Amino acid sequence: MAIRNSKARKYTFGMIVAMCSIVWSNSDVKAQNGLIADEYCRIIPGVSTRYDVEQMFAAAKDGKFNRVGNTVEFDNERLAVRVEYSTGKCGDTLPDYGTFPKWTVIAVSYMWPDDDQIPLEGVIFDLRKFSKMQESDVIVHDNYVNDEGGIDIVYDRKRRSVDGIYLQPGARLRAKYGKCQ
Repeated sequence: MAIRNSKARKYTFGMIVAMCSIVWSNSDVKAQNGLIADEYCRIIPGVSTRYDVEQMFAAAKDGKFNRVGNTVEFDNERLAVRVEYSTGKCGDTLPDYGTFPKWTVIAVSYMWPDDDQIPLEGVIFDLRKFSKMQESDVIVHDNYVNDEGGIDIVYDRKRRSVDGIYLQPGARLRAKYGKCQ
């Protein structure tokens, strides 16, 4: 019995290592990982599925789904998380998201309450890998964008705080799944 249990443990450990190396070898994961804080790289757009999200965040199971049923919102104690899943059909989501398999994560948003101060340096590790843009109508907002990693960070200069992190599939995955026609 101890031999079987030992073999089962070795097999389980081997499978976990293999699965982790498959997920972490994905170029889009690497593109996000190392650019922004690791806690925001847990859900990987274009790779993670609804099952993955519900395993990481129990609150996602009880979160509020929108009318169409492909977006869930939940609070993770100190921040609000919004996850959009693919329906598997073109036209059901934004055209840029292409035809990802059903229940694949295609967008993740992390947003903090207005009274929280989240320093830019606490989210972005290397500002040189981001383009600073003015994409909003709000004059005091700067967007820090890394297209390769699918990262858009909104920074409020007046409050000196990050308002939100918006992730989508990185450039390679968007190219692989194409755009809806």
